Order: sequence, then structure tokens, then C-alpha cells
Amino acid sequence: MTDADRIAALRRYEILDTDPEPEFDRIVELAARMFDASMSVLSFRDANRWWRKARFGTDQSELPASAGIVPTPISLGDTHVVLDMRQDATLRDHPLVAGPPYLRFYVSTPVRASDGQGLGVIVVADIRPREEVAAGNLAGIEALGRLAESELERRQISRHLQETAARYRDLAEVSSEWVWETDAEHRLTGLVADEPALKGLVHGAGGFRRWEFDGARPLHGTWADHMADLDARREFRSFEYEATVEAGRHRVFRISGRPRFDAEDRFLGYRGTGSDVTQRRTEELAHAVNQRLFETSADLILAMDRDGKYVLVSPSSTAVLGYTPQELIDSNGVQLVHPGDIELVRQEMRQARRGRTVRHFECRCITKDGRVVPVSVIDVWSEADEHHFFIARDMTEHKATQERQRQSQRLEAMGQLTGGIAHDFNNILGIVMLKLENALEEMPPDAPGRERVESALTAGSRGVDLVSRLLAFARKRPLEPTDVSVGALLGDLGDLLKAALRRGVSLSLEIADDLPPCRIDRSGLEAAILNLAVNARDAMPEGGRLTITARRRKITREAVAARPDLRLGRWVEITVRDTGTGMPPEVQARVFEPFFTTKGEGKGTGLGLAMVHGFVHQSGGFLTLDSRMGEGTTFTLYLPALAAEAPVPAGPPPDAVP
Repeated sequence: MTDADRIAALRRYEILDTDPEPEFDRIVELAARMFDASMSVLSFRDANRWWRKARFGTDQSELPASAGIVPTPISLGDTHVVLDMRQDATLRDHPLVAGPPYLRFYVSTPVRASDGQGLGVIVVADIRPREEVAAGNLAGIEALGRLAESELERRQISRHLQETAARYRDLAEVSSEWVWETDAEHRLTGLVADEPALKGLVHGAGGFRRWEFDGARPLHGTWADHMADLDARREFRSFEYEATVEAGRHRVFRISGRPRFDAEDRFLGYRGTGSDVTQRRTEELAHAVNQRLFETSADLILAMDRDGKYVLVSPSSTAVLGYTPQELIDSNGVQLVHPGDIELVRQEMRQARRGRTVRHFECRCITKDGRVVPVSVIDVWSEADEHHFFIARDMTEHKATQERQRQSQRLEAMGQLTGGIAHDFNNILGIVMLKLENALEEMPPDAPGRERVESALTAGSRGVDLVSRLLAFARKRPLEPTDVSVGALLGDLGDLLKAALRRGVSLSLEIADDLPPCRIDRSGLEAAILNLAVNARDAMPEGGRLTITARRRKITREAVAARPDLRLGRWVEITVRDTGTGMPPEVQARVFEPFFTTKGEGKGTGLGLAMVHGFVHQSGGFLTLDSRMGEGTTFTLYLPALAAEAPVPAGPPPDAVP
């Protein structure tokens, strides 16, 4: 190979005239110490000089090409050793041998490019000659040569990756589409986009899932459908949703994504592309309302002229507002808007007309029978038709779901606080109990203070029980799950449940024969059922009926869409229903909080339902509550069914008791 080939290779590696680097400095120092030599360098040969990338024992950074001890060491191809250059006829007169620093010993090994082209050498030199060189040392310096080559390759690969990443980012930023990335929990972690408004989608909101952004809703299907695809790690294409980005701007996005996995096939998240299709969506809404969608949509679709009168009303107005379309045509739009929101609606409509933009806002409507309904509204102004087009969605259930989520978050936070306090108190209580037990063991039976110590131990035992309940609520008490036949367990509890009920309260157990087993803590489930039964008994002071049913239940996406507090999966469903007084909404909102109770002083700790809540969630399940004043209360526990179902007959239920 020619000098031109070598120089071209050096340019590819971009190594000449670069700053010192620890990786190469360590290589030459190790080479010098390996031969117990005073000097070592890593030199690269360009057209006119030897340039030293790393050096040990010398301050000289470069030499003329003709000043090398061996004129063409790169071309030698292998490791080259001279034990005593003064005894070598070709080297004894070299300036570095005959004069300072009076070198005697020399060894070099080539450093090559990946294609075999020689780039430079690692040289070790010393003022002392050698009698011989150990084979291991020669192998060592050759290994250091390979290490230097590996470092050059790593630098080149790293540089290539950086250039590729830069090209990728440049393309993404100038493209009409943007690139996004999420983590394994589907939280947005990256967004590459040229438009500042899209960058604002994650500014200050990193870590959010797309369905958690303000005003987020899918334009086709439901979030449950989309999340089912994500849970299954399926690729998706052209999924459209809307959201509010910075400065209150409402946008419509279309995205496609593909799951990411690491080398060990572990799921890392999703990466994909997206585009802003707000303008297309606006045109569709403003100029061509699909007749079939108009007639079948559950959302309210309205068109209003410049004078504020409705000229088009969808059939869904009857279900949402109680008015037929005919009753609203030509009527003034003000009659549907809550008086407190009229100015807000007028302002949004003015913004839509002036800005020619899609407006998204929430307001309240008044139904025909006087009820107040919260709605989420999309307002599109069509200049060509001089009409406002509205799409309004009843948000009653959505807001109820948000409130349930906030309640769940409050309970979670309270559980963490309660668990921490209970854990610390449990440690202190353990020491107190141990001291009391030791004191009691040391006291004779007739000691004067023995009764007081026994009384303190009894109180301490009650404290232990209280801490256990607190930890159960906080999900910090370790469970002991086993495979449990729920039907058999409920059958065994029959007699105990009878004993817990007062006269006038009858018990009915309805247990399906095909119940699958559950892997749960048996004593935890028994305690939960007993707690619910006792609460039901106290809610029926004049008597009534307690019904406990157990069946298998498969919850589908359709069921979750209809009732968001349910969860997909196969469950054993246990229902505890009473015919008691029921609970008002304000009590239902707090019923699982620890220490909250409606019972009189000394009649309850307020931990029973908190313990039930903690046990069910710690077991991987969930529970729901339905109650109406005067009609009774129903608690429903959902426990995960084992995949390998092996139904165990529950046996005959106990007879109803008066």
C-alpha cells in the first residue's frame, strides 16, 4: 500500500493533531513499564513527520519523517526488536543513539486500520541495552497494539453514531412529521419537532401519558382500545387523538408507533412518528358533516348561524338535553347554556370567528327538565357557510371517573403515610411488649404490680392488632398467599357469619359451582368478608337480608368502556349486598379512609373497610361500591382467578337464618 493509502486511512480516523486522551496515555505508559524502559510513544506517520498521539518519558510531540530510528517501521509488518542499537551497524550512528538521549534498546509494534493498512507504531526505547526480551513481553506489546486499534475503531464508530443521530435529528426537525418516544410505562420521554407548539406538548409535562394531557380524547374508538394494543405490544398506525397544547391551543394529532425491545427482549417502550392534522380535521368538520355520523353520534352536533340561532341539531339532543331537534331548530342558543357560562361561550365563539381556529372548551348546559350537564365542546367557525359547528360531549361520567381516580390517589397517599407511621410505631411497640413480657416473667405470681403489667400487655396486644390493621390498609403487611377455593372458604364461613348477625337479619349464600381457585391470603379474605358482614349488620338495625354471592367473571373492554372503574381480566367476583340504610355520597367518598367511621364513639375504629381495601389491592384485585339511601349497599370484590382453573364444589350453602 502507498503513502497516499495510509494518509487517507489516517484521515478517516481523524486522529492527527488531536488532544491527549487517557486511553492512549495509559497504553504507552503500560508499554514502558512492561519493558522497564524510560520512554514509550504512540506515533502516527503522515507525509512529512512522525506525530506522537501519546508519549511517556519524553516531551517531544513530533519528529521529521526522516528522524525515525527505523525509517519504515510500518512497512515491517511485525513487531521489531533491537537489543542494542550501538551494536547494529545501520543504527549506531543515528543521532538518538550516538547522541542524547543515547538510546540502546528499541522495540516497536505496528498499529493498523481495520483493512490492514498501517497507520503508526507503538515504540518502547531505553538507554540500557538488553540481553534478551521475554516472549511474554513481546506478546504484551502486540496486545497493546491491538488495544490501540480497538480504541481507534471505537472512536470511529462513536463518531459515525453521532453523525447518524445528527442526520436523524435534522431530518426529523425539517420533516412535516415529528418523532416521539415513550418509556415502558408509556410516558412521553422525547419529542423531535420543528414546530414550537409541538415542543410545548412535553415542555413542563415530561412523564405524562398521551391520554393524560388536557382535553385528550381519541377520535376513533376509546382509550381502552388503544391501551389494549399497547399492553399487547402491538404496532399501531394512524391513531388519531386531540389534546390541548401550550397557550390553550387545541390540536388534533395522528400518530403511528412500534414497540422497542432490548437485546434480551425486554420491552423498553414505543417509538414512532406523528403529524398535526388539525387543519384537515377542521375542514372536515366545517365543510362536510358526515350524515351518518350526524344521525348516530352520541355526542351532540349543532350548527348555529351568525345570529345565534340553531340551524342544524343532531338526534342525540334528545338523549343529552331532553329536547328533540325540532324543538331547538330556529331557537336561540342562549337557552341551552348555564347562565354562569354564557359570557365564556360568547368569548370562545368570538375567538373562533376572529382566529379561524378550532376552539375547545368546557361549559354547562341546562336540560329540558332543568338538570345541569357538563359538556366538552369543539367549536369550528366556517367562513364559507357563516356557521358555527359545535360538537358537545356529555362529560358527566368522565368527571365521575376523574373523581374516582383522585379518590384512589388520596387513598394511596394516605396508605403510604399510614404505613410509615404504623411501621415505626410497630418497632417501638415491639420493644415495649418485650420489656413488659420480661418484667412479667421476673415477677412472682403474687407480686403487687403484676396485674398492672398484665393489663399493660393486654393493651399492647390491642395495639399490635391496630398496627396490623394499619399495615393491611397500607399494603405493607406481608401476605401468605396459597391456592384457595373461594367457594369452599365461603361455605366454611357460614356458621361464623350466622353468629355475627343479629336477630332479624337473614343470610343467603349463593356460590357458583364452577369457581376457579385464587392465589390469596386465606385469613385476609376471611377477615375481609367478616368485616363487610358486620358493617352490613350494623346498617340493618331493624333487620333485613344479607346476600353473599360468588361467581366467575370475565370483564371485557366493552364492560370497562361502560364502567371505567372495572378492570380487564378474569376474576372471581364476590358480592356482599345488604338491604340496609345505604350511604350518602359524602360518606361513600370517604368510606375506605382509615379511622373514618359513622358509628358512635367506642363502636368502631374506622379501620375495617380500610383493611378490606388494602387486602384486595395487595392481592392484585380491586373492589367497587354501590349504595343508595334507603335501598342498601353492595360491595363487590374482584380477586384474580388462577389461569389453571380447577373448580372445587363449594358444598351446600347454610340455611337462611331469621
